[in-house]
Amino acid sequence: MYPAQWARERLLTSRILRRLSEHIPGFKHHEPEGRMLANVAVNDFRNYVKYKPPSPNVDQGEYADCWAERWLDKWRERVKLVFRPQDGHVFAKHEKLIRDTSFLWSRFPHLNEALELVVDALIDVGEICFTNLLAESTLRGELLRYKQLCRSDEEALRRIQVDPLKVVKEAMYRAKSLRHVKGPLVWLRVDEHIWRSSTGKIVEEPPGNGEEEWEQAVFGIF
Repeated sequence: MYPAQWARERLLTSRILRRLSEHIPGFKHHEPEGRMLANVAVNDFRNYVKYKPPSPNVDQGEYADCWAERWLDKWRERVKLVFRPQDGHVFAKHEKLIRDTSFLWSRFPHLNEALELVVDALIDVGEICFTNLLAESTLRGELLRYKQLCRSDEEALRRIQVDPLKVVKEAMYRAKSLRHVKGPLVWLRVDEHIWRSSTGKIVEEPPGNGEEEWEQAVFGIF
């Protein structure tokens, strides 16, 4: 990264953290819950800047402010905070996905480049929150589909290696289809007392979202 680009990213990142502090009462990015939130936001912002960099004639502060507003709205729409132990089955499902695809995941050709393409597909349809996690879950979902069509991991790997770009395109299509899914895409297990005291209003549900919508989410479980 060139010095000027690094300086610009630092400036924009600082602006993002300041914006989060303004919108979330009690937000402190150096505390555990706040640090997690800040890390997700900064990574999402970096992905967004790579895909849609600000033009030279756009005020960079306004660019960062606009993105932060959209990101917070998307968080409220797409992230469900889980406080109850009985919701653990959601996380068990994601852990199983990771286990079942570990062989193919570790051997997938050009994995980082593939994930970048899936992230771009998410951003293209406005999914700008938890982009890295959603991209990974979506690509793993495609790998699992190949595995289920084959008799062994080795056979699935041979099929994937014939045309890995086809797998990536299918994952990108699946990522873009998320715009048709209502409710959360990410479940986040947190300590209720710590989270509510440190991040305040960000836990509020957007108007009109009922419990039935929460149950429709199928990707990106964290």
